[in-house]
Amino acid sequence: MKKGLLVALVVLMAFAILSGCGGSGDDDRFFVGLAFHGLDATPTVLMGHLVAEMDRLGWRYVITNGDLDNNKYIADVEALIQQEPDLIWTRGSEFLVQNIIEMTYFAGIPLVWSSGMPNRFAEYPYLSNAGDPELIRGIPLARWLDNYVANNPGFVPRIGFLVGNLSIDSYGSSHRSLNMRDYLTVDWVDVITAECVPNWMASGAMNITEDWLQRYTINELNTIFCWSDEMSIGVIQALQAAGVNPGDYVLMSYDALPIVWDYIEEGWMQVTSGLDLRRQALNAISIMQMYKDGKADDIPFIQYARSVFLCDESNVAQVKAGNIPESAFFDYVQYVEIEMAKY
Repeated sequence: MKKGLLVALVVLMAFAILSGCGGSGDDDRFFVGLAFHGLDATPTVLMGHLVAEMDRLGWRYVITNGDLDNNKYIADVEALIQQEPDLIWTRGSEFLVQNIIEMTYFAGIPLVWSSGMPNRFAEYPYLSNAGDPELIRGIPLARWLDNYVANNPGFVPRIGFLVGNLSIDSYGSSHRSLNMRDYLTVDWVDVITAECVPNWMASGAMNITEDWLQRYTINELNTIFCWSDEMSIGVIQALQAAGVNPGDYVLMSYDALPIVWDYIEEGWMQVTSGLDLRRQALNAISIMQMYKDGKADDIPFIQYARSVFLCDESNVAQVKAGNIPESAFFDYVQYVEIEMAKY
């Protein structure tokens, strides 16, 4: 990850965790607990948008970071419950969703869940699901690769999959690769899958890619599919160190974060499936606002943010300018229902 972004993320995290916090005293402002399973790159950006909007609205909030540790995440939610917020919002491991739902239900605190698939079958009801399912994010990537093959006759994707080692804990993320595979219509070759250790980090991805470049020729492996932009940075570093030219390999990723925009323009990365995180934050805030206004009965159980978009050379300049084109949003609702029916 680029040094400048790391510094920015650290500053943003410190600002967000300190702002809006403090003892309640006689403070009667609307009070929200924000529980993150972890604050790696994508959640940190989302947190920034949530904080900015809550500051604008004058709400009070407390933020917790589980550091991708399941036990700490559960303990964080328990600690938030003790502070008696008006509402708890969480972006966490779907492996633990039932625990969080049960805890907040018996505490009498409404829960807004913004991760992955809606839990229609929860034993205890919760207020609303405000996110976009991870399961469908691979579909636009499959469509993109289909089009790439159509525009490059004779090209057969020979894919190496770089996956995150928290996959067993995340119902949606564990299917990032599978979903893309399911919707590919072109012929392709599954070359190898490797787990990125340290978890989801550029260093682990770089080590794996260096090994692949020694083991496989470009005729044997020509496409690399990453589960995150942060991991893809390690892939690019390995390709550059090996003297590979931009565009020799097709690099596909997830998140569309600022750390990869320049690499897309330079041809090192071809496409990434992103989330408009400001759109996600505003979607969650709109649900909280309805609850604050006494309209809980009008809140839908599922309110998709419709934030999924592809970022490639055709629109990266717009994305860098802060303009995610509406045409880039993937109309996926029908696929959400298809995927949910499988589980």
